[in-house]
Amino acid sequence: MIGFDTLYTGPEDFAALLDARRFDRNTECLVKIFTAGMGKNEAVRTAREIKRLLPRAHLIGSTAAGIVFCGKQYEGATMVLIERYDHLAIHTEVFSFAGKTSAALAAEVHRAFSGVGSQTVHLLFSDRYADVHAFIEEINSLSPLIRLAGGMAGDLMRDGTPGFVFTEQGALENSAVAFAVTGERAVSFVGINTSQEPISPVFTITETDGCLIRTIENEPADRWLFRYLGIEEMRSFSDWRSIADNDHLVRFPIVLEGHGDASRVTRYDEDEKCLSTYFSKLPAGTRFRIGYTGPSKCVHDCYELCQNIMKQPVERIFVYSCLFRKMYMQNASKWELLPLAEYHVSGAFVMGEIGFDGTRNELFNGSCVIAGTAENERFVLPDISVFDDLANIEDDSAMVRFALTRQKETMSAENRSLMEELIRQRQEAGRRLYVDDRFSLPNVLQYKEDDKKQGFDKVCMIRVENYDVLVAYAGVEAYIQNSREIVDAVLQFMKARGYADDASLYSVNQNTFFLAGSEAVSEARFRHIVQKIYKHFRFYKSEKTGLSQLARFILVLGQQNPLESGLNALQATKDIQSHFLVCDSKMAQDVSYAEELRVIELLNRAISNGGVVPYYQGIRDNREGALTKYEALMRIVDEDGQVYVPAAFMEIAKKYHLYSSLSQMMIAKVLEDFQNRPEEVAINVSMHDIVSKEFREWFFARLQRFPHPDHLTVEFVETEDCVASEELREFVTKLHAAGSKLAIDDFGTGYSTLAEVVNIEPDYIKIDGGIIRELTYSPKSMVLLRTVIFLARQLHIKTVAEFVETEEIQRIVKKSGVDYSQGYLFAQPVSFAERFPVQTRK
Repeated sequence: MIGFDTLYTGPEDFAALLDARRFDRNTECLVKIFTAGMGKNEAVRTAREIKRLLPRAHLIGSTAAGIVFCGKQYEGATMVLIERYDHLAIHTEVFSFAGKTSAALAAEVHRAFSGVGSQTVHLLFSDRYADVHAFIEEINSLSPLIRLAGGMAGDLMRDGTPGFVFTEQGALENSAVAFAVTGERAVSFVGINTSQEPISPVFTITETDGCLIRTIENEPADRWLFRYLGIEEMRSFSDWRSIADNDHLVRFPIVLEGHGDASRVTRYDEDEKCLSTYFSKLPAGTRFRIGYTGPSKCVHDCYELCQNIMKQPVERIFVYSCLFRKMYMQNASKWELLPLAEYHVSGAFVMGEIGFDGTRNELFNGSCVIAGTAENERFVLPDISVFDDLANIEDDSAMVRFALTRQKETMSAENRSLMEELIRQRQEAGRRLYVDDRFSLPNVLQYKEDDKKQGFDKVCMIRVENYDVLVAYAGVEAYIQNSREIVDAVLQFMKARGYADDASLYSVNQNTFFLAGSEAVSEARFRHIVQKIYKHFRFYKSEKTGLSQLARFILVLGQQNPLESGLNALQATKDIQSHFLVCDSKMAQDVSYAEELRVIELLNRAISNGGVVPYYQGIRDNREGALTKYEALMRIVDEDGQVYVPAAFMEIAKKYHLYSSLSQMMIAKVLEDFQNRPEEVAINVSMHDIVSKEFREWFFARLQRFPHPDHLTVEFVETEDCVASEELREFVTKLHAAGSKLAIDDFGTGYSTLAEVVNIEPDYIKIDGGIIRELTYSPKSMVLLRTVIFLARQLHIKTVAEFVETEEIQRIVKKSGVDYSQGYLFAQPVSFAERFPVQTRK
């Protein structure tokens, strides 16, 4: 997937951007335009300009009441978003709702998208479509698998023009535009931050007229407003700014019963002397509770959303946020995106947000809907450290008290109970922000608050080492249950031994915990506590679940910021076998996260801009005396032309789930390079690739299009468990059936025996370079070489010597009967253009 956004300033600048990005103008792509400043004619003209530059673009457009570009808010600007997919199909549709019932419109959307395997359909409505609530109810009934995201096109605030949608064909009235990306590899995420909590008993709307709410509990709406919210003077406001500044009803939406956290912002209609919703009808009989919208609840919802977005791949993030979030609540629409700042989030302010709340599609008001899409395994890692500052944001206390002040002596006991419930729920929301509910443990935010009082100067990090295996085997829920059992056992152990007063247990995430000790606790005492817990809980098998967990402990002493040092130490020592380490002033850890972020940026740019480049090293046929084969080796080339070898980036690529994208791009380029070459070529495939069903399906589909499968050899590294893998056996069977070959790389230093390797029938064995390099002075290496050659000949397996760098080593290798030699003596890895200067890439 390749995607980028820009603020549109004209066709010339846009064309220059496409050229700078090396974007193929004739490729199929999705183009989304959101404008907060253009009228209909200008918007359509812009769409046509872009369509001329990108003739195969699927293009949709919508107005917005403001846009978010790279995490910043803009008024009066126009944003263009471009997305190109490698494995997914793009579907765009236009629906007219003029003269149609909501059921008829829902049936059209259902027919258009239910059969294409879409996960999320983005919908944008024009003209303040009032039947959107009923439409969504119909969609939920017809298409339970379709998730919705989007909203009502935002008004152009400078002149009050109602929102509209458009394509290059023109501005559309009484219509909706929709798009979806579909395919087996499509992954979508929809998360919602409502920032609202119900605080009242349940009420029933008893009479409506379109968007008007005339009676509630059979009482005129204006009287009901006074009785339950104490608003004595009912007013209408003519513009959005006045509404945000003066209309108390904006802060007290009605939260619909049976619809999760979905709510409606209401206003007072002076002409009709009743309540009215903004651009959406509610039927009589709708049950609701009064809600309160405040920053503290927003922070809590934001924190939960950050936890959820990390659980699945997300490559592109787009936000549909409510206009009111920008105009009140301390500009929540700005600071609630801070955890995702490094991902350059873009979005649009709309007049009513549509999203999937985990169980059903809903229309929201005053919310923020975050939609994510992915076709590759790239994961978003929100920066939760920003909650250190967000935790200090408080609700508008004047707003909370306004009902108490306005109600004066008329306030009933029920009203007082309502406001007390509001305050109680605000306090509860604040409590949840500091607790990891999965384990009923205080989290990092609570640690930082406690640190201010206690002065923690020592911690012990506890990492579940077999977390990935447990989740893959038993699932996340079983792992959580098992971990909670262990946490409870640790807490009981600490209490029984009298340790609870000297050490506190906190949660970082699902597989990382830590103990903290204050300055008042001696190092000797804290070390004693840690060692006792380590002795009893480093290995724990649950009697309830039967699962066994293995933990690694790192004791951090004498560090200025012990928690940060502990997290760094976990990363720096991940390859050390010991399960108990002490990190103190004698053990300096030099972990450069700035360098890690630089490499992540390098990889993301390479994936987006074609910076994954194969370098080819020749393999000499010792019988013919010529280079007849080539091995493709991955390189990353940055914008300045600097070349990086895998040692500089591969570990981080795997850590941040970028490896699969790199591997597929690499293989695709190799097959493209050699589709018309007479030589054979070898590619490297890891067990990480082979165990992925998605990779196997992609690889063999791509191999079918390669004209010379018999010219391809797949190499993988010999490991302890590779030969026992059912996925590997299946992969090798299909590989040989296709006519391609298999090579075992780095053979001779791993754990498997030659007999085990024979079971997967390789065509080549590449003898480990460590053996080859020692041939001139190590008798043991000579014995290993002769043994491998003898057995390989008996089994009709060809041999390749790696790291042949001197004439003397080559003489020994050739005399010993090795079939092929590879190394700097014969060829260094170079690019395709350097290796075959006459040949140009197709």
